[in-house]
Parts: sequence; structure tokens; C-alpha cells
Amino acid sequence: MKIPHIPLYTGDWMKDTELSLCAPATRGVWIDLLCAMHEHNRCGELSGTSDQLARLARCSTSELEAALTDLQTTNAAVVDKFDDSWVIANRRMKREGDMRQKRAEAGSKGGSKSASKREQYPSTD
Repeated sequence: MKIPHIPLYTGDWMKDTELSLCAPATRGVWIDLLCAMHEHNRCGELSGTSDQLARLARCSTSELEAALTDLQTTNAAVVDKFDDSWVIANRRMKREGDMRQKRAEAGSKGGSKSASKREQYPSTD
């Protein structure tokens, strides 16, 4: 399901102490990566090479790598590097995506039980 907006909590953005320790350029790259996570419906996670992620973040590979190192050092994001590729995650987006998935699964199960009961006991109205 595509959500048409990002619930950006400005207070959380401004008060995030780890993110506040990052350089302004890092925060710019990070917001572009957050938007890419949302647009690609990745539920708070992106992976790819430096070149691929730099295109998503609309910056050079050296700017991207500096920003990812900054995000990793300050613990503002989950950033892992494996060989030539990166995995970047936003904790809040992942949590909310997992919760949406669980609710969707629970809702589909609940709806089936209700529908089967209606079929067993049709109303006489």
C-alpha cells in the first residue's frame, strides 16, 4: 500500500541529538534518502552501491560516503557497509512499516472470521 505522505515530525527532527551532531550536508543527504525510502516503499530501508545511493540522494559519491559515515558515527541512522554496497535504515520508518504489516495481517484474519460467522448465521431482517 502506497502512503501518499511522510509523517515528518518536525519536533523529532529538530530535537534528534544524534542528527544534530551531523553536518548540514549530511542532514540534506539524509532527508533525500528518507524520501527515497518512502518513494520506493522500502519501509525505512535502502541498499545499494555508493553510485546508486548517490543518485537517489542527488549528490556525488564522495558526498554520500561522507554523509553515511557521519550518520553511522553519530548513530543517527543504521548504516552498514558490506563489500561495495550499503544498507541504510531509519529506525522509526522500519518500526512503523512493521506495525502496518502486522495490522494488515491481523485485519485480514479478523475479517475472514467475521465474514464466515455472517454466512453461518444470516440475519433474518
